[in-house]
Amino acid sequence: MAKTKADILREKREILEFYFEHKDVIRLLLDEFCSQQLQELSKVQKPVYLVTTQQANKCQSPMENKRKYSIENKLANSKDSFEDIFSTQELQEIDAWILANKDTFKQRKTAKNDSFVKDYDFNDFFARLCRYYEQNGTLRIKNNYIDFDGYALGQKAYQIRKYVHTGSQGIKISANQKMILERIGFSFDINDAKFKDIVSRMLNYQEKYRDNRIKSTYRDDDGFLLGKKLMQIRKGIFEIDEAQRNQLADLGFEWDVGKTWCFNNIETQYCSALSIYHKENGDSFVPFDYVDDEDFELGLETLRILQGTIYQDVGYKLNSKQQQKLTRLGFCWDLNEWQGKLANFYDQDTLNIMLKDRKSIERAM
Repeated sequence: MAKTKADILREKREILEFYFEHKDVIRLLLDEFCSQQLQELSKVQKPVYLVTTQQANKCQSPMENKRKYSIENKLANSKDSFEDIFSTQELQEIDAWILANKDTFKQRKTAKNDSFVKDYDFNDFFARLCRYYEQNGTLRIKNNYIDFDGYALGQKAYQIRKYVHTGSQGIKISANQKMILERIGFSFDINDAKFKDIVSRMLNYQEKYRDNRIKSTYRDDDGFLLGKKLMQIRKGIFEIDEAQRNQLADLGFEWDVGKTWCFNNIETQYCSALSIYHKENGDSFVPFDYVDDEDFELGLETLRILQGTIYQDVGYKLNSKQQQKLTRLGFCWDLNEWQGKLANFYDQDTLNIMLKDRKSIERAM
């Protein structure tokens, strides 16, 4: 019974779906298919069915035929699309072969596969790694990252780390190559790399906001969920060792957030300290590094209040009654006036950043 057009289309769709599901091994398997045909050819001395008669006459030998007309070349020429391949009679038998060997393919998919080392060369990998760093400013590469020419850079990095940890599986590198990668900052422990990135972002946050009280809702400029990551560290979801805990402690990281980040918790103390400062100095433009006689960081808390009026996830959020109370104490909400009052260079630099950010936020609204 002849196949209908719908049956043929269903078969082609089945082949395509299978191809995309098992793309990492399909090329190797198709080359194996070519090799099988060439072996049969060497026994019976007949032209290879994969080429036309005219093409076969031009071939000097079965090996030359394989080189010129391998499935690998056909796939490359068609840019991984089967649409053109389906239209050629010479590949109809391959269609049937794929369907007949689907179970074998799936076994090969789950079996140990060293295809990731096929195009691996350390010098090439190192050059690509350096270029990635120049373009992205980091050596944290996702496992599924593909370089511009199709090179699986993320998978290669993963397989190198895998070898270092297991000593057998993955891509083997020498001690000298490992030292070279370490010197440029490549991390062989992905969790360690993530932790270093978190610390780096915390330092940037501290430099910009003069603080390390990072709210769980805070996103970095590139969208990185820094606040969420730190909350995962507190809850033990993201595990760190003792040395890393000490590193966070040196940065002023607070493990028990509680209500210490809420303005309600210091409202009475702050208002009292601000009132005293106003009486002694005649205004409420407190330098951000000012600490009163009771060791209360009035300047830093003032900065947090100002930040809360600009940023969504930084500083204190005050209600209307709290704002009115501070206004009666002479608190100024206009950053431009603060800029004219504070003479400290560090304070001026902080205000300039806040003014710049406020303008960018207003433009985005």
